[in-house]
Amino acid sequence: MMWNWLLSALGTGATVVLFDGNPVFPDLGALWRLIEDLEVSVFGTSASYLNLLRAKGMAAPGGPRSLSLA
Repeated sequence: MMWNWLLSALGTGATVVLFDGNPVFPDLGALWRLIEDLEVSVFGTSASYLNLLRAKGMAAPGGPRSLSLA
């Protein structure tokens, strides 16, 4: 499914950012910093990654890594 999504995004002129690596290295905020630095507007990830963040207390709405557009 992922390649369909990526190809469709490119077909609409969007820029795609792919991350291949450990999302929690060197710490749990590494991927969030990348998202903020690149100003990513649509973020797709796995449920297991989000559950890990929630278990560690990092996935609270409005938390230190809030991606809200407001």
